[in-house]
Amino acid sequence: MAATPDRFIVVGFGPVSEEQLRSRWIDPICAAWPTGPVEASVNTPQMLAMKLELASRGGESEWCSPLLIVVEDGAGDGLSLLVDSLQMQLVPAVVLVHEKTAATDQLEAEGVVVMTRDADPGVLAAMLVALSRRQRTVQRIAVDLRVSQRAQGGVNCEMQRLQQELASAADVQREFLPRELPEVPELEFGVVFRPVGYVSGDMYDIFRLDERTIGFFLADVVGHGVPAALLTVALCRGLETMDRTGDGWKPRRPCEVLARLNDDLVSRQLSGQRFATGIYGTVDLVTGRVTVSCGGHPPPLVVTGGSAVEVEASGPLLGVFADAEFDETSWTLEPGQSIVLYTDGVETAFPLGTGSCKPSKAYRQIISRIGSESVERGQTVASLLYEFDRELDQQTGSLHGIDDITVLAISRPAGVLVRQAA
Repeated sequence: MAATPDRFIVVGFGPVSEEQLRSRWIDPICAAWPTGPVEASVNTPQMLAMKLELASRGGESEWCSPLLIVVEDGAGDGLSLLVDSLQMQLVPAVVLVHEKTAATDQLEAEGVVVMTRDADPGVLAAMLVALSRRQRTVQRIAVDLRVSQRAQGGVNCEMQRLQQELASAADVQREFLPRELPEVPELEFGVVFRPVGYVSGDMYDIFRLDERTIGFFLADVVGHGVPAALLTVALCRGLETMDRTGDGWKPRRPCEVLARLNDDLVSRQLSGQRFATGIYGTVDLVTGRVTVSCGGHPPPLVVTGGSAVEVEASGPLLGVFADAEFDETSWTLEPGQSIVLYTDGVETAFPLGTGSCKPSKAYRQIISRIGSESVERGQTVASLLYEFDRELDQQTGSLHGIDDITVLAISRPAGVLVRQAA
């Protein structure tokens, strides 16, 4: 089977005849062609422009044959436009000019092969062969690029859709968080809530149970993203804090609240072994008595001045074992003291060394310092919790944290309670 001959196309740009093109360039180049038989054809600039237009609309097969463009004096200003079209369609070409100028230097800078009209036919033949062989690779790359661009466009659309869905999910999750904290003269509240993404695996709530009791809840779902955020919704719906009595309602004990919440999570048989840590407690507004029950959650801190002391409180994880039992811990929150509760993202938010993401107790020093400042300023830890938020901003990588962060502070102002006791 005979091999398909090589081809190249010659275009005379300016006042030059086909006979001149064949005698001066085509025949010598064909004679010097290094790879066997070769066929050459002559196109006018108008024919070439029409073919380029068809190619741009997908009506012409992709180019494999290189062009030899012979530029005569008086060719006009259309050469640059023609070269632009050639480059857009990835057409290989050699441009022959009388002499190189600033304009031809610009063409060469843009990747066009420009040679003078006295170039050796053997050199021109070798150049055209090289362009022809390279063109097959160029076409394959162009096809791969178009496929990649289409795929990227699809991925970008999908990413935009996912971002919109995540933004909507974040709006829904915020509906389960308190819009505002209770206002009672006996206590002050402060919250830092920093999801690592659109949605959070942390959730919190502070609410009035009756005329003298405030309830508070903080939970942290194991994991991140939408699955963790969906479980926070289940936690909110499963939090039953009141018992019906003959003449109304009364607050449930914290240990009962966590037990019922645990049984509710276990009964849902959530996929992926989803579980959470949580802490629920109450504060008596009259006596300052605090009672908490803990489910695998970091224990609360009691802050007095510059001292932050950990309360002994522990219990099983939520959503793992049915009929799990939870203990209670009680103490009196004295005037001037504060309770600080937090999720375990706080433990990795303040690394001890550069590049470290191991849990540390560095946050304790910051909370203690805020406690000292509260005494100096005559304010509460809850009202100064924005200082903790500012410390988070100063940490390396604070915009790309590895875990959701929530801090909840409950303070018992000394001045208000002294006046009430008087």
